[in-house]
Amino acid sequence: MDIIAHDPYVNQDSLNVSELRAPLLSLDDLCHQADYVTCHLPLTDETQKIFNYDIFCSMKPTAFFINLSRGGIVNEEGLLHALQSEQIAGAALDVRQDEPPRKDIFSKMENVILTPHVGGITAESRERVVSCVCKDVAAVLQGNMPVHAVNSIKFQGAYL
Repeated sequence: MDIIAHDPYVNQDSLNVSELRAPLLSLDDLCHQADYVTCHLPLTDETQKIFNYDIFCSMKPTAFFINLSRGGIVNEEGLLHALQSEQIAGAALDVRQDEPPRKDIFSKMENVILTPHVGGITAESRERVVSCVCKDVAAVLQGNMPVHAVNSIKFQGAYL
């Protein structure tokens, strides 16, 4: 399998890209060429609904779209229309624009795979979570501030 990539903030000479040996293409060129388009984008003003009907129509009719990043980067109506009109072969969605979705037309489609926002859950991520929790519990027991406290402002001095 050949890997191609798109990143508007990285140039082809970047160390990471050269190690990957993946040519950087424009988003349009990537969509025209790829058999599988996988998304790993942050949700920003620039990426909001970047994957829309026009982008899906630029993909091969045999291509699959996979979103593992943020639901807001996909215009779900455009994706639905592209799937129903067979502009693309299928999609796999780990994230959705609304979670849980208000109405789930995608769950009735045979060419769509849905997962419950678990793409980032791996054996390695579970090990890191356990390690962080153990270190934070030890810190509190020693009278120190936990590193990963979500409410650290309220926590400071309250229990120590």
